[in-house]
Amino acid sequence: MNPSTITQVENFVREAFRKNPAYSFGDGGIMYDHSVKVKDLALLIASNMDCDRELLAVEALLHDIGKAYPADAQTLHERHEELGFEAAVALLPQLPLTSEQAELLSGFLRGNINSVEAEIVKDADTVAFFEDERLQRALAAWAQEQGLAGEMQRKADKFKNLKFKSSRNIALPSYEAMKKRWGLV
Repeated sequence: MNPSTITQVENFVREAFRKNPAYSFGDGGIMYDHSVKVKDLALLIASNMDCDRELLAVEALLHDIGKAYPADAQTLHERHEELGFEAAVALLPQLPLTSEQAELLSGFLRGNINSVEAEIVKDADTVAFFEDERLQRALAAWAQEQGLAGEMQRKADKFKNLKFKSSRNIALPSYEAMKKRWGLV
């Protein structure tokens, strides 16, 4: 894994959320910190798996970059997963990726979960939410403002969709703590 590539992507993500924090609960730091946590968890989940760790780290860092796309809140709520490519288009040619890595990353940023790396990122995103009380508080406040009473339960229910045993093992303590904190079933 090329550390300078990871640093380049981290800097891009930090700046993107700083420039457009509107769908980051008004604080780009929340989503930047979440993205770094997803990267760290993805690498932990994958520690005994055969996968491309560089692609995994880049996808993890960019998994929510569509939320930094300059659009209205409704569009971002409904389409942030597919806007990732547009939000990251300036970065992609700068990354020293193989053609296969670039193709998988481009597909991922358009919302395609078509690789083991993408599946790991999906799990890591769920686990990171369980572990992040600051993000939970921000989401709960936003959901209340939007009249989305079941949003925290919807997030907790993602535990049953974790694909990898290592993800479930890592997630279980924070998942249980989150359910208790928010009075969820």
